[in-house]
Amino acid sequence: MRRSQQSFAAAALTVAALGSVLIATPANAEADSAAVVADQVAPQLLANASELSKAGDGFDTSAAGTDVTYPTTTSEAIAVRTQVGDTEREYSIGIPTTGAPAQQHAGLNAVSYDNENGSATVSSTRDDGSVVIGTTIDGTSAPTNYSYPVAVDGAPAVLTVEDDGSVTVADTAGDVITHFLAPWAVDAAGTKVSTRYEVHGNVLTQVVEHANATYPVVADPTSSKYFKKVVIDKKASSKGTIVRVYPGPGMPPVGRGSGDSIYNDYKTLVSATYEGRKYRDQLVCHWANAGKFKVPWNLDSWRPDVGYTKTVAALCNP
Repeated sequence: MRRSQQSFAAAALTVAALGSVLIATPANAEADSAAVVADQVAPQLLANASELSKAGDGFDTSAAGTDVTYPTTTSEAIAVRTQVGDTEREYSIGIPTTGAPAQQHAGLNAVSYDNENGSATVSSTRDDGSVVIGTTIDGTSAPTNYSYPVAVDGAPAVLTVEDDGSVTVADTAGDVITHFLAPWAVDAAGTKVSTRYEVHGNVLTQVVEHANATYPVVADPTSSKYFKKVVIDKKASSKGTIVRVYPGPGMPPVGRGSGDSIYNDYKTLVSATYEGRKYRDQLVCHWANAGKFKVPWNLDSWRPDVGYTKTVAALCNP
């Protein structure tokens, strides 16, 4: 199998009220109940989770070209294998606690780890290849900071906080590998909880200001690409190749992202044949003007390189 390819306002480590019933959990809820709590409070956290299977070195999932291994204990990191252009890359995400055993939740296709501090980590892989690392917070004694060391191919990753609150993950050469989508958090009453990312070296920290919340609180960093997929269509037109780009749920809105960040993410999904200014201009034009109202975004190989202004004037395909 070829291995390839990552806002609800306020914490993506993910939550909504369960009807009119307020969910209560003990202050030190066990990890084997954490996935159930997360699913009840924030059903979107584990929605569309791909099938999880036990493997020798952990629990494996595979979705949309992304292969993920969740470790049997938090002494190891979550390993994610993805395709960046023509090259297979691997990045890892550490878990906030050390030595906690994994609990598998077959019905929810999730794995959880008891952090033994009033919180638990709940992880799954969505069918679009996004990697969810949720946190359930049970009471005021739980920490406000949850830290995740990130590495690319075994070396410390380069993390950059973007204007929309998301974090871009790159290698030391500057090649984009994935993103952590803008964070959010919610409590058992369905109220948004203030949250943000901080970056210290290669460590991503989600800060969840939960002191006045109704417990439990659910939050989640989600690692994902901006795009669901890119399809190279060489048969639809006699003029040349059409690169069909499908934006994903983490695509930043215009004004909160940048054309460069969009293009850099696109380049992780295509070979060098489909890079260059004319592809960038068509791509950014679709992002800025078509958004998700016209999908897919079609980038045509035969279009001339006329610059961004003329590309926009020609409705993105000059």
